[in-house]
Amino acid sequence: MEVFILDENDNDPVFVDGGTVKVVQVTEGNRVGAVVTRLTATDRDQGLNARLRYSIRAVDDIPDNALEMIADSGELVATTSLDYESRREYR
Repeated sequence: MEVFILDENDNDPVFVDGGTVKVVQVTEGNRVGAVVTRLTATDRDQGLNARLRYSIRAVDDIPDNALEMIADSGELVATTSLDYESRREYR
C-alpha cells in the first residue's frame, strides 16, 4: 500500500511589501495600549489555509513584554510607553 500526502497549504504568507520578516520603526512617547502599527500580509492559499494569525517571536529566546501582537488583526500594541533615551530598540 502507498500513502500520499497532499499539501494544500503550498504558499507561505508574505507581508504586502514581499518580505517574510518585518522590522518596524515607531515614534516614542506613545500611550500605553496604543496601536503602534498594523501589519498586513497575504497568503495565496484558499479557505482555512489562507487564514493568517500574527505573532511576535522572541529574539534570542528572551521575551520582550513592551509590545503585544493581536493575532487576528496584525495590530502591534504598546504595553508600555516607548522611550528612545532609556531604550533604543525593542525586540
